[in-house]
Amino acid sequence: MMSASELVRQAGDTTETYLNRAVRAIDERLGDGYASKHPELVAAFMQICVQDFEIAIRFLTNQSGGCND
Repeated sequence: MMSASELVRQAGDTTETYLNRAVRAIDERLGDGYASKHPELVAAFMQICVQDFEIAIRFLTNQSGGCND
């Protein structure tokens, strides 16, 4: 089980990962610098990442009766 301070650190790491992936994916598809000019698109990308993660955790929890990770 992770401590509260570990969870806070992990939350920041996860957010940074989602942000970096959002910028890279958006710029690769729509051109360099597009993400920085459209922060609303970056925010939407990050929200979808969070939703996808929540769905995966719920699925794993329902499949195993609990989540071990």
